[in-house]
This record gives sequence, C-alpha cells and structure tokens, in this order.
Amino acid sequence: MTAAGIPFDKFTTLIDKHACGINLNLISMFGLIMVLGLIVDDSIVIGENVHRYIEQGEDPKRAAVVGTQEVLIPVTSTVLTNIWAFLALCFMTGIIGKYVREISIVAVIAMTASLAEAVLVLPVHIADFVKHRKSELNQRRARSAAHWFKRIDGLAPKLGVSEPGIGPRGRAREASREIWVACGWILSL
Repeated sequence: MTAAGIPFDKFTTLIDKHACGINLNLISMFGLIMVLGLIVDDSIVIGENVHRYIEQGEDPKRAAVVGTQEVLIPVTSTVLTNIWAFLALCFMTGIIGKYVREISIVAVIAMTASLAEAVLVLPVHIADFVKHRKSELNQRRARSAAHWFKRIDGLAPKLGVSEPGIGPRGRAREASREIWVACGWILSL
C-alpha cells in the first residue's frame, strides 16, 4: 500500500511544478530523486501504525482512523522540518541559487504531496483493501514458528554443541573473533 503512493506523489509533483513554471529537466528530476526516500517515510510510519492496530484485532476502518490520528503530529512535524530545510535553499543568490531554487521547490512540492497522500489517501486504501485477520490465524502462525525453533534447538546436541560458543566449533569461532579484534587494534594504531 505504501509503494502505491509513490506514483501519486510523482504525478502530483509534476502537475504542481508545471503550474509553478518549472520545466521537466535534469535539475527538476534531481529534486525528485533527492526526496524519493523522504516521500515514503511518512507513508511507512502511518501504514505500520495502522497495521499494528489491525494485528491487534481492530476493524480496518477504525484502525485506519485511530492509527493515522496517533502519528499525525509526529509525521507532520517531520515533513515540515524537511520542508523548512529545503525552503532555506530558495534564498540562495546568483546562478547557483537559480538552480538550487528549482530543486528546493520541486522537493517541497513532492514532500507536501507525500504528506497529503499519507494522511488522506493511504488510510482510506488500507481500510478498504486490508482484510480483517482473525486472531486464530495469527496464533496458528505463532505456534508453527515456535515449533520450528524448537526443532532447530533440538539439533544442537546432535551436532555436539550444547550451548552457543561451547564445543569445538564454538571455541574456533571465539578464537577467530579474538584474532580479528587483535588485528583491528594493531591496524588502528
């Protein structure tokens, strides 16, 4: 769901930057590439929080509302901090300032579009497309995972290792680790 917001953000940015008189060129594309990681951060935080409520057994629609409201202020603060950082670049002068201004305007538009998508569109999509999981299914998965971990733990005595770090293989690992630490100290001096 979070990745579905990237095209929305990109198209919104392209439309808005055209309205601001910025052409599609290498400089404006660089602004989009710079904030590519930032535009998914807010969606990830909101999506994970909503998912947490759904995992706890909440109805997806209620989880979308409560989960979004819970992280709305921190997410908005984060995006606004990034926007202020890029807006400061708009005040550069000269030829470099002309290019940097274009990058910062595109970055601000992209982050604003991302915040709008994460707060308004993403919760609606999660509420509509995510199915309510029954806690019985989650319990079954947990039991299955515990079963596999017990089987893996049962293999240790058969391999001659009763505890991690004990036995022939464990001692060899410890010795090699000590050698590498000693080499690191010698090289750092």
